[in-house]
Amino acid sequence: MDTEKPTDSKNTSPDSGTKHTATAPNPFGGKGRQGRLSSLMATLAEWFATIIMVVAFFLFLIWGATFVLPEGTSLLNLDGSDHADKEARNANSDITLSAEEDMSDEQLAAILSEVHKTVKYKSAKTISWANALQGMSLFDQDAVKTASASHAVIQFDESNTLQLGPDSLVIVRRLEDDPWLRERRSALVIMEGELRGSMVASLAKEATNVEVIIPGGVARISGKKGSDEKIDYQIKVNPDESTSVVVYRGNAEVEAQNKKVELGANQLTIVVKGAAPSKPVILPDNAKITSPADGALAYYRDFPQEITFDWEKTKEGRYRLTIARDALFKNIVLDEIVTEDKFIHGDLHDGGYFWRVASVTADGTEGQFSKSHRIEVIQDMEPPHLSVNYPDNAVKGDRYLLNGSVESGATLIVNGMQVNPDALGRFEVEVKLKKGMNVVVAQAVDAAGNATFVSKRVTRDF
Repeated sequence: MDTEKPTDSKNTSPDSGTKHTATAPNPFGGKGRQGRLSSLMATLAEWFATIIMVVAFFLFLIWGATFVLPEGTSLLNLDGSDHADKEARNANSDITLSAEEDMSDEQLAAILSEVHKTVKYKSAKTISWANALQGMSLFDQDAVKTASASHAVIQFDESNTLQLGPDSLVIVRRLEDDPWLRERRSALVIMEGELRGSMVASLAKEATNVEVIIPGGVARISGKKGSDEKIDYQIKVNPDESTSVVVYRGNAEVEAQNKKVELGANQLTIVVKGAAPSKPVILPDNAKITSPADGALAYYRDFPQEITFDWEKTKEGRYRLTIARDALFKNIVLDEIVTEDKFIHGDLHDGGYFWRVASVTADGTEGQFSKSHRIEVIQDMEPPHLSVNYPDNAVKGDRYLLNGSVESGATLIVNGMQVNPDALGRFEVEVKLKKGMNVVVAQAVDAAGNATFVSKRVTRDF
């Protein structure tokens, strides 16, 4: 009995029995390379359309948010008011400080009249800081900050200036005029550091009022028109975030937590956040300089010599010593708190220096600075002039009157004995001679340590 083999319908034709290779379906819906390319292009088009729709959706959300959400308040806009955009400032502006000045809907607040070392400036509507330039205009809500050992001077008008100390940050407020009271109001916000203000009421065309917004309160300094009074004050934000307000000359009013205190000359109040101003206290006693005297000269040859700065001791026992290259103490060389009534500095190079000192209490309260003294440091590498008139022939007798001239201020030594010349440097000294040959040596040493030697053999007759 023959067994019948099954026939594979996929490989055998029912008519002829011829075998055929099975073919899988084309996944791209087409045949060959052309079909695959068409499908790939369609897929890329779908992805591109999806990305366009997502970007358009987010742009629509941002555009809609401008209508729904209010504009945020700038960090520097402390009073919450809105201000127009500031235009670029001209660093060499020749605009004068005037109450009638119209700056295209922007009123000039102040001029940055002086810049020393690293000082930065930021417009009210920008987020980046730029290098500040001397003479640039300052407008409402503009900010100025100084780096260490740097200073800046903000001038509201010819009678009203503020000096920023190192590591300070202030925000300038717009200048306001009161036409009824005929007053000019200048204002700024101190965020950190210290500032020193000066106001000369006699130079002002109107009564002047300066308001300094401090952490936790406000300090108001006023001057009356036509008064000869000069007002000097200092405002300092302390490390513990309290604020010291000091009046050296004139008067001021300090307000915090709806409480006010009046400050007179040489008085201080401290404002702590959330508390009323402290009761006014008298500043520490003034320190008085003893040496070097004003106008003193200090010489050195190769390396600077040690210079000792002395002042009278006060009961506080702590002092702030400041040394600068200029009389206004803007180019600071040294600014330190010391606990002795003297300080030795051994690195002052050639040039002029000004120095002053103030008493400081244990809590950091500073008294008024002493009158500044000037010292001139001079590098001198030239040996001093020295001329000695030695005898040409042998000398009769055991004594000889030696004379000559030496550079003024130099120390003169002849045969080991110091000789004091007159004011013109002329000298005359008696020299003892032994029988026979004698060597007479003259030496001059100036203040820098330069020396000149002169010697000669002098013979005494038997």
